[in-house]
Amino acid sequence: MTMEEALLDLHIHTIYSDGLATPNEVIKYAKIRGLRVISITDHNSIAAYNAIDKSNDILIIYGVELDTPQGHLLVYMDSLDPNVLSITHVEDLLDYIKQNDYLTSIAHPYGKFLIMPFNIIKSDLINNIDAIEVINGRLPFISNLKAYKLAIKISKNITGGSDAHLLSEVGRVGLICYENIETYDDLISAIKHGRVKVYGTTRSHRIIWNIIKSNILRITRSLAY
Repeated sequence: MTMEEALLDLHIHTIYSDGLATPNEVIKYAKIRGLRVISITDHNSIAAYNAIDKSNDILIIYGVELDTPQGHLLVYMDSLDPNVLSITHVEDLLDYIKQNDYLTSIAHPYGKFLIMPFNIIKSDLINNIDAIEVINGRLPFISNLKAYKLAIKISKNITGGSDAHLLSEVGRVGLICYENIETYDDLISAIKHGRVKVYGTTRSHRIIWNIIKSNILRITRSLAY
């Protein structure tokens, strides 16, 4: 790997939503996988960021996955902003995000029951969203391909990530950028100017096994408490 090549995983879950690893475990494993940039995007929570060790040689982008009636929305921020968690109407949320120059991306647009589209891609809301997640580690190839074709068709920027719930999923797929990404602004510039590409592939049998495994582990953990 050259100094200019950066691997990015912009969709990761931890124990602060439905993931099974701590934030620091995720960071440690991401380094082992050779990732340069990650974003922890727990569902409707930014609590993971308060549990991260301060000294890290990996760029961590503040993020969250917001569950809305129309679908799931990934938000990437340059600072930890709890206000994004409390705005209930999607239209108001998108206005607030735009005012603060955050980046929005539709998470797994064809991820409803693994292959079906979420309503958000059929609504006018899509016009106010910056990007589409075109590679998701928990979706089959056909769903990711549909997302990629949609992004091309409507001229949207792209994002991607493993959607890891298990530690072993971190970094299996994501984005690659052939330049140094040192700051939030570097990342946003690379995404908005089309300087990121997809890396990795997904396999249906692995996806199904990981979903089953994480659900079993989650149930086992809850029973233990």
